[in-house]
Amino acid sequence: MGSPLDRITLRLNNVKRSVKRLFIIDGISRLLMFIGLFLAATFLLDWSLDLPKEIRIIFLFAGVVVLILILVRYVVYPTTVKITDDDLAIMIEEKHPQLEEGLISAIQLSREVASDGKYNCFNSPTLIGAVVDSATQSSENINFDSIIVRRNVFNISCIAIFIIFTFIAFASYCNNYSAIYFSRLIGGGTKWPQQTYLSIEDFKEQKKIVAKGDDLIITAIAKGKIPKRASIYYKFDTGENGKDSMKAINLIEGRFEYVFPKVMGPLNFHVEGGDDVTAIHYVYTLTPPTVENITYLLGYPKYTGLTNTSPDKPEEGGNIRAPIGTKVAIKGLCNEEIESAQLTISTNSKDSSTDDKTTTMKLFPDANGKDKIISGEFYVVNMSSEYTITLKAKNGLSNRDPIRYTIKGVVDNGPMISVKDPTTDEYLTDIAVRPLAIETADDYGILEIALSRKVISQTNATEQVTVFGSQENTPLEYGGKFIKTKYALDVSKLNVKQGDVVEYYYRATDNAERIQTDEGSAVEHNVTKTKSYRFWIVSVSELEKRLAADIESIKNELRIQKKNEEFLRQRVINIGRKYGKVDEFTQEQRAEVKSTELDQNQIGQKLEGMVRKIDIVLKQGVYNKIFDEKSSQKLEGVKSILSEIIDSPADRSKVGKSSAASMLISSAYKSKNGGERADTIGRAERIQDDIVLDLTSALALLEEWATYQEVVRITREILEAQKNVNKGIKPE
Repeated sequence: MGSPLDRITLRLNNVKRSVKRLFIIDGISRLLMFIGLFLAATFLLDWSLDLPKEIRIIFLFAGVVVLILILVRYVVYPTTVKITDDDLAIMIEEKHPQLEEGLISAIQLSREVASDGKYNCFNSPTLIGAVVDSATQSSENINFDSIIVRRNVFNISCIAIFIIFTFIAFASYCNNYSAIYFSRLIGGGTKWPQQTYLSIEDFKEQKKIVAKGDDLIITAIAKGKIPKRASIYYKFDTGENGKDSMKAINLIEGRFEYVFPKVMGPLNFHVEGGDDVTAIHYVYTLTPPTVENITYLLGYPKYTGLTNTSPDKPEEGGNIRAPIGTKVAIKGLCNEEIESAQLTISTNSKDSSTDDKTTTMKLFPDANGKDKIISGEFYVVNMSSEYTITLKAKNGLSNRDPIRYTIKGVVDNGPMISVKDPTTDEYLTDIAVRPLAIETADDYGILEIALSRKVISQTNATEQVTVFGSQENTPLEYGGKFIKTKYALDVSKLNVKQGDVVEYYYRATDNAERIQTDEGSAVEHNVTKTKSYRFWIVSVSELEKRLAADIESIKNELRIQKKNEEFLRQRVINIGRKYGKVDEFTQEQRAEVKSTELDQNQIGQKLEGMVRKIDIVLKQGVYNKIFDEKSSQKLEGVKSILSEIIDSPADRSKVGKSSAASMLISSAYKSKNGGERADTIGRAERIQDDIVLDLTSALALLEEWATYQEVVRITREILEAQKNVNKGIKPE
């Protein structure tokens, strides 16, 4: 049977073994926990970032190093550390104070006796045995394992087990991912299953040709898992390179864009986003086609009389302005060799039914044998339209900007008829011969001018048309752009009587021809009609009375103007008396002289109107065979007298007496000294005296005319009465 201390020693050895086991469990748990976290971290990093092989090997090496350190620190080292009985005894006594250091004393005293130490001579075996027995008895009911704290080791173990089982479960569920991961972990080249798929729009076989100087828009489309960002890596042939973030246009659709402004040279690029990297795409820059020079030939409609453009001297530029119906042949020189060219004619019309017309242009080689010359034809059929040239070069590019030119169709306006005489409705007798005068103008030529008339007061009357010919027209032949027409309308041939009304108008037709183009009829004759005029048919006696009344009205007006002139003359005399020697006018004096000048001008204007009225009366009397030669001469005399007073309508440089007097009055107003002013006013007075004498002569001549015309009227009435009597006498 062993000593009591052997029992204590056995129990302490059991504690030592338990502690070492905990160290081993703790170390292995930490080791497993690190392995799990290492695998999870490197898996996530590699899966999300697709780490390069070099980085993955560095991660693996670092993991192995850390794994060895953990193994040494938490497994090997703790198990090699020696745990003494004294350490355990002290920890037990700290945990159980009731042992009162008896356990440590028993262990140390027993060790001293057993080792035959130098202090044995002082130790009593009986006393030591008693201490050992007391310690054995007091510790018999104490659990030495209570000094071991297993909770931390348990927690770490649980965490390690959870991590390991989680990883094992994931590896079992996603065995393809785990196999790929472990292969990549040791430096393998196995690829992850791809989640994002990138594609570049508008590239054919990773190549694209763009026009030099254009903005280049790169559009990347992401399918599958849409990344939050995408990056573009580019390099120009000049050596310039860089990396930039693409703009997310629509993350739902996975659309990213990047703009290279005004690309002037070739470049290549690739896009990275998510777990995908596109292939390298290449962009080549070429010059887009355009028209460097354009000319055109115009083939005018024959009726215009215009000379067609000579092929040796084509018109420069692309904008067309030509008469409607003109055939246009355009020719353009391009900067690049052309594969095809389209010519589109568009009408600037709000009518949506008007379709554009597109034709293929012809290609011709230039001096170097390259197809750089384009040619096309069309007709001008609208007032406002345009044509557009669309080019496609052999380098694959189309023209950058629309090549657009305007087409302004010049409308062939209808003839313009200016009615010269008469310009208003008139009274005529049934024996009148009324001269008619018109002037006709047209853009390109006149085909026909005619007079249409109808007796509207007669129920069954039809419209009669007289086409003017060489006897009426100047120049004699049609075809010119301007014609003067004079025609004597013989009312006696119209079969009218007193009370009838003759309505008439003029009609002119130009020589425009109907031109049949591909788009339809472009031009046809233009016909212009004037407004309708009327002749009121009256008797000779009735018209004579009207004319006599008009002359009487003119005489009354002349008398008024004569009085006005006499009064005005007196005002000028008074001005000369009051201000003739005054060197400078006051403001009130200036106003008085200025008023006199304006009144003199007004008399001249009134007389001009009376001359026109006399001329109308004279013509009506002659046309209607009311005035004989002597009567007409008297009215011509009145006109001649009054014409000396007024300015000449035909020659504005010829100043009449009234204007001369007005200008002298104005000069007096502006004179700076009295002597000069007195001379000017005197000259104005003398002219005003002449005007008063002329007006007196005109009135006297009108009185003679009235007396003479009264005799003529009475004679006519006697003859008419005798004629009627003779008609009533029956022959025996």
